[in-house]
Amino acid sequence: NWREAVGGYQQVIELAPDNVAARVHLAQIYLRAGLLDQVAKLVDEAGKLDQKNPDIDTLRGALHAKQGDMAVAMKDVQAALALDPKHVDAVMLLSSLYVNGNQAEQAAVVLKDGIAAHPKNLALHLALADVYNRQHKSAEASEQLKEIVHLDPENLAHRVRLANYYAGLGKTAEAEQVLREAEADHADSAPAKLALVKFIDEKRGQKDAERELLAFIERSPKDETLRFGLAGLYQEAGDLDKAEAVYREIIK
Repeated sequence: NWREAVGGYQQVIELAPDNVAARVHLAQIYLRAGLLDQVAKLVDEAGKLDQKNPDIDTLRGALHAKQGDMAVAMKDVQAALALDPKHVDAVMLLSSLYVNGNQAEQAAVVLKDGIAAHPKNLALHLALADVYNRQHKSAEASEQLKEIVHLDPENLAHRVRLANYYAGLGKTAEAEQVLREAEADHADSAPAKLALVKFIDEKRGQKDAERELLAFIERSPKDETLRFGLAGLYQEAGDLDKAEAVYREIIK
């Protein structure tokens, strides 16, 4: 909730004008929103309050990168890493600068060092997967995506990402297996079931998807989310009579 966060950080700055952390967090939000003038102002203010802060150097580097000054951004991020060699945001920024400079090997080295220091950081693993993908190293990329699933098994989005990656490589069977494992691991999760059904619909057709979803509904007859998914499946197939029947059944 960025709007509420911005208001909170602004209030902190008003009440405690020497608070560096509030300026850093506020600048990070403005950076995501592309409000570079506000970022520059906050970074300048924070830098005057604390001249040896890797958060500030990293933000300054990200600002210069957004402005297209990659050489200065590189100096900024190197300054941040000199203060804290394990600073996650600085590692991420440095790797992105290498990627933008078509230096994927160096980006991979930076990210692997970062993961060695922060083995459970999902963002680092995801960034390394992206670098490997750019290098057409699909086996290494998929290993990073699988590690993310291992580190955060309850998050369905990670499984879907891995399945989509396999599908993009033409490995349909592996992709479907990932989603079936997700459904098995989250037996009470309608989204996990619907993710599998959506994949089957895209890869094998509406009839197979319908069969799979009806089996799920038979096992969980009171799960309205599954029934809404079935109605949506019929609508997308243009079978409006069946869709209407499902909606009426839900209402009943």
